[in-house]
Amino acid sequence: YRGGLIVDTTLDPALQEAGWESLVGAVPVDDRSGVDASLVTVQPGTGHIVAMVQNTDWGDPSEERPDATQVNLNVGRSHGGGLGFQAGSSFKAFTLVEWVNSGRGLWDSVSQEEKNFRAGSWKISCAPDLVDNYSPNNLYNATGNTTVLQATRLSTNLPFIHMANRLDLCDIMDDAEALGVERGDGEELEPRPSAILGTNNVTPLSMANAFASLANRGSACKPVSITKVADTDGNEYEVPGAECEQVIEQCVADTTTYALTQVMTSGGTGDNAI
Repeated sequence: YRGGLIVDTTLDPALQEAGWESLVGAVPVDDRSGVDASLVTVQPGTGHIVAMVQNTDWGDPSEERPDATQVNLNVGRSHGGGLGFQAGSSFKAFTLVEWVNSGRGLWDSVSQEEKNFRAGSWKISCAPDLVDNYSPNNLYNATGNTTVLQATRLSTNLPFIHMANRLDLCDIMDDAEALGVERGDGEELEPRPSAILGTNNVTPLSMANAFASLANRGSACKPVSITKVADTDGNEYEVPGAECEQVIEQCVADTTTYALTQVMTSGGTGDNAI
């Protein structure tokens, strides 16, 4: 009745369209697999959410649209979303962060062979009851040692487990949370041995924001989607800010980011992104 509000958002229409086409090109809406997929992009240094899409129709499920939903798959319960997804190998980045933060390097030699890790070999200072036997595998046969940098490039599982076994798992989870990672249910990340390979259900938005924090040299910003709200008379209303804060040392973030860029080199697991 008073003319409404003018709301400026952070979304970039071109990136939003590109994100949508990329996502549904891989997992279409109503795909017979039943897989839910989402994609979100956060701009480093600002916290601006520039794209956010998912492969579902919006609305209530019906006979014509059985998979329709009003749940935002990119966010957690606190923002009208779900419980999140297991992060998988992308969570290895936070073991890498703590490895570097503890004074170790990318050229350090680590084992890539399978091993039965006994409960007593783990250090979980904040939750000692979560220690457990753990016998993870690689996706391919690997023997001998490799460097941390090469393990990152090829995303080999066992080197990261060997690395985490020499660290405190609580420190790894603290690094992840400081950089922005959040579970979908709002609870703290569980520092179980399997969490190194991404078993916590985390939100896509928080994972994108954590990697944006690394790209921003260790300065984490809260994700924001609105930059301005004004009425028809030009009166502006306060909107939440990104509130950026340095959470890890710049040199640690830079070293981690350098290692992660190797994933997109020839022969790396992300070389299709070249």
